[in-house]
Amino acid sequence: MKTKILILTASGGSAHNLTALAFQQIATKQFGDTVVIRIEDIFANSHSFTHQIIQFYNWIHRHAPWFHHIYFNIFEVSALMQWGTQTFVSDYYKNLVLDYQPDLILSVFGSLNRGYFEAAKELLEKQVLCVTLCPEYAGGYGFSINWINGNADLFWCHTEPVKQQAIKLGMSLEKIQLSSQLLRENFYQDPLIKQERKQFLQDELNLDTHKFTLLLSTNGAGSQNHIDFLKVLLPLAEKLQVIVLCGKNLYAQKKVLQWCQTNPQLKTSVLSFTEKMPQLLQVSQANVQRPGFMMTAESVYWRCPIIFNGMGGIMPQEYLAIRYFLPRKMATTITRPQQLFSTIKNWLDFPESYEIICQAHHAYQSYPLTGQEQVQRLIEQVKANKYPLFQ
Repeated sequence: MKTKILILTASGGSAHNLTALAFQQIATKQFGDTVVIRIEDIFANSHSFTHQIIQFYNWIHRHAPWFHHIYFNIFEVSALMQWGTQTFVSDYYKNLVLDYQPDLILSVFGSLNRGYFEAAKELLEKQVLCVTLCPEYAGGYGFSINWINGNADLFWCHTEPVKQQAIKLGMSLEKIQLSSQLLRENFYQDPLIKQERKQFLQDELNLDTHKFTLLLSTNGAGSQNHIDFLKVLLPLAEKLQVIVLCGKNLYAQKKVLQWCQTNPQLKTSVLSFTEKMPQLLQVSQANVQRPGFMMTAESVYWRCPIIFNGMGGIMPQEYLAIRYFLPRKMATTITRPQQLFSTIKNWLDFPESYEIICQAHHAYQSYPLTGQEQVQRLIEQVKANKYPLFQ
């Protein structure tokens, strides 16, 4: 008998959808056609109003991250008042649950826990296990109370600070499980050897093998400050080269290419959306990125030093990665282009300062239980109809 899994996600940025995809890829590889997995973007599919809210969220991310503090706190206050616990559980979702008849519901988005689990348990005559997968790094301001639903059967997280925050907000200790971060299947590959890294730089990117390689990343919302950064990096062109990721933002890519053509002294490789992030992180000496949890997890997995991009302000949930990794000396944060210049120049002039952040990445230990192992354990228990989970 096939096990049906329903993953609840939302397109606020791309990290939540990538988490859902990672679970699907790993579960399918492990269990084949004995599992059926449906990924559902609830807000996009259930109502035009909720779809517009998510679009507004992504607009904020691209253009005014600072404004998200207002957006975030409105939703936090509403959650504290218990407003919306059942109100936003749409008929679309209820009909979906009744039609699909899931054995496991996995929520990877903060606002898809409270109310959604209760509605499913009320609607289904059979037992359904409800699990929250929270990929955040720390507690405190920026950690949404919506992640916590005491009626969940399991709260799955990746760090001790998140575990403690969940307990503080009312999650039962016995319902909490920790594992390392869950990444897409293509990240779990053998690392490139030295010669392969050189070949990738030369053949795939048309870059030098002896220069400091800086990766300028973007995210699913298209947030980036590439040209501002490239301008201040020009004086370092003798020792520096840059990989510029534009994702699906074709307008940004066009502008970057135009800039590069008029400033050829800084060697660059400009890329659109790519599935080769594992290789790019391995050939880069640092990654300039927004402090989102998925890109951060990918950088940490390949031990690529992080420069958190705080241009335009830092969103509440972005503080969580900063709060976790800065004290561990695995990242630094910039809020102005000139700070990027100063950081890279300092690393180039004083290699021992760069070595500190590299050593911190190599010393970092995630949980011995891997994300893949946690997926396997969870589905095996669902198949065995064991309840409560892991007890």
